[in-house]
Amino acid sequence: MNAKSLSVAGTTTQFVLRHHVPATAPPVGVGRSIGCVTLLTLAGAKAVTVSVDAVKSDCMRFARTALLARPTDIFRVPGAFESADLPFYFRVEGEDTDTPPARPST
Repeated sequence: MNAKSLSVAGTTTQFVLRHHVPATAPPVGVGRSIGCVTLLTLAGAKAVTVSVDAVKSDCMRFARTALLARPTDIFRVPGAFESADLPFYFRVEGEDTDTPPARPST
């Protein structure tokens, strides 16, 4: 997936949350793989594709998230998570083919 596609995914996710979730409901995000990347980027993390294109996204605040099978390679730039307005914890398992244990996730 390229930076433009990821940016469009973020814009689409924002639209859905803003127009189809009651204003009184706290925004909650659930994503797996690319959905996870989209949510982290919306939360403020800096994503850069393999071809070194930055993923552009407006930031959103999430009350809670569930992020599964996140491909952390796209967040490999120094300080990628510093501006993310979201508490997170990465756990890398031996069966994780996106981010094997030999490669640090943050």
